[in-house]
This record gives sequence, C-alpha cells and structure tokens, in this order.
Amino acid sequence: FSGALGGSYPLGDHFTLAANLARGFRAPSLFELFANGVHGGVAAVQLGNPDLEAEEPLNLDLALRWRFDRVTGSVTAYNNRIDNYIFLLDTGEQAPNGLPIFAHEQADATIRGVEAEMLVDVGSDLSLRLVLDLVDTENRASNDSLPLTPANEVLTELTWRPDSIAGLRAPYLRGALRSAD
Repeated sequence: FSGALGGSYPLGDHFTLAANLARGFRAPSLFELFANGVHGGVAAVQLGNPDLEAEEPLNLDLALRWRFDRVTGSVTAYNNRIDNYIFLLDTGEQAPNGLPIFAHEQADATIRGVEAEMLVDVGSDLSLRLVLDLVDTENRASNDSLPLTPANEVLTELTWRPDSIAGLRAPYLRGALRSAD
C-alpha cells in the first residue's frame, strides 16, 4: 500500500513544526528491466535486470518553518529507507566499442539529509536567498554510499526587482553563486 500522514503545529506567531510519514511503491520501469545497449545521452552501455523487484520506501521528515516580516525560511530533516532501491552500478567493464558498462542493480538503501532555505528582504526591491542541501546515502548491505549520490550544495542568490525599467513590467536581475562538494 501507499499513503502519507502529515501534520503541522504552530509554535507561536512565527514558527510552525511539521512532520510527515509516507510509504510508497514504485515498480521497475521497462528500461530498468530490459535495457541492453548504448544510451547515447550518457555515452555508456546500460544493461537492464529482469529480476528487479518493486521499490518500497518509508519516509519520515520533520520541518521547522518560520515567517517574519522580512525573513522566511525552513529547515527540513528527512530519512528515507527504501527496500529494493534500484540504481545504476558502474561494472568497471567496457563494451567492445570502449564505452563503460552500467547495470541496473538493487539493494536496501537509506537516503537521509537536511534541506534549509532562507529568504531575506534586504531592501524594498532587493532579496537574498540562501539554500543548503546535505545528502547522505547508504547501501545497507555493503555500508557504501549509493552510486550517483547528489553532491552537497550551497546556493547564494541575490535578486533585484525594481518596479519598472524603461517601461518593462516586473523586471528583475538575479545573480547566484552555487558551490557543490
């Protein structure tokens, strides 16, 4: 079965605590089951696995959100345990054409992390946005990280929104700096 249960609780005028528990189901795609050849988009040979079973995740997340006149934001921590997680594994082999061979595999996995975001109105037409994404993954059978785990990331973004420029309605100029680990 799949379903979710969630709720939020106000902590005064400016803060809200939220929690969600969800269970899902994802059957393997036809590609994951039966691929057998070059995938031009990634310049690799990908092999399907007809023995793959459905993924069954159980996710828990907890968030703290805040809202003030000039500052809004949230911090969310999550833990997602996925039985039969499907992933691409670099086999370390090469096809006769020299391309690397990746195969669809499966293992019980855990994906956990923290996401934080804050938006600050610096002035009447200037805002600053800060985002932090931290991800940790684990193949529970081998205790190794899952392949293709997203990098930890920090984003700093400054946006200028004047009322108008030369007759343009709702113009804006945005600059961002993204750093990934």
